[in-house]
Amino acid sequence: MIFTPINTGSAPNDGTGDTPRAAAQKINSGFEEVEARLHDQGEQIAYAKRSIDDVVTLAQESAEAAAADRQQTGEDRDAVEAAAIAVAADRVQTALDRVATQADAVSTAADRTAAAAAATTATDKATIATTRAGEAAGSATAAAGSATAAANSATAAAASAAIADRAAGGSNGQIQFNSGGVLAGSASLIWTGSRLGIGATGGAPGSELEIRKYTGDVNFTLQSDAGGTTYINLTGPLVAYGGVRANNGTSEEWRIGGLGSGGTFGVSLAGVERLKINSQSVTIGTSSAPGVALRVGGVIAATGAIRPGSFTVATLPSASGVGPGSQAHVTDASITTYRAVVVGGGSDGVTVTSIGGQWLIGA
Repeated sequence: MIFTPINTGSAPNDGTGDTPRAAAQKINSGFEEVEARLHDQGEQIAYAKRSIDDVVTLAQESAEAAAADRQQTGEDRDAVEAAAIAVAADRVQTALDRVATQADAVSTAADRTAAAAAATTATDKATIATTRAGEAAGSATAAAGSATAAANSATAAAASAAIADRAAGGSNGQIQFNSGGVLAGSASLIWTGSRLGIGATGGAPGSELEIRKYTGDVNFTLQSDAGGTTYINLTGPLVAYGGVRANNGTSEEWRIGGLGSGGTFGVSLAGVERLKINSQSVTIGTSSAPGVALRVGGVIAATGAIRPGSFTVATLPSASGVGPGSQAHVTDASITTYRAVVVGGGSDGVTVTSIGGQWLIGA
């Protein structure tokens, strides 16, 4: 097995290194590898020891054999012993080399285990540092929130103090406005909670929106500066005490209602009265006093029949009272002669015309 190093990341707490669990798993694997290798090294060391024992035994046997040969053949004693010692030394050196190699392997495994343990400690320390940094950030956030709340409270207190410092002007119900930096009210601007009065100096407004002036004209202007059409859409009755009128900016274009006094309703165009209606008469196209129920100034063009009132001769109004040119229809004429004074008692129907003192037939 090859040792797997722990990934410590590119920088502290950058999130690219191994998690603590992954690092611990690598450490456990390293320990298992070290344990396995130590077991193998133990067996190899035991083997080396057996090899050394074998070498020593062989050296002893060789020395004894050499001594026997020396006694038998008379060879040079020093040369035989030197050769035996050289062979034994070579075998001992080989065994020692094997032991040194195994010791190096054990040392390397131990170093890797220590490094893994150190990495785990560093990872744990980094985790602890990250946790403490998060706790510190949370404390800083809480402190910032407290500071913000304190600032908001201070702002609200300052606003309350500013409001308290400015007492309301005018009387109850009067809308407040800035009058040279001071709150002021006016009897010409009233709000009751459901009704708005403008110019209603006589008291509370009598409708949802009341614009009133007790002396002089009341002007209520709707204007489109962009040159568009200005509309007033009404879904209920319009009550206008002084009438409604339109002005082009320099002169009056039309007016409805509020002409004269005595409950007169009228319509005027370009300042000229065109229609006036009161409780007694209607005048169209003239400003002259009507004197009759209907007075029309100008030519009357009728596309249908014009039917005058029907009377008996006895019930005809006074010819002088209605004035010359007045016409009527008689249902009981006894004669039908043209321009004759009408006489009743008959059954003929004729049209009669007043000449100022008499009613003439067909005149």
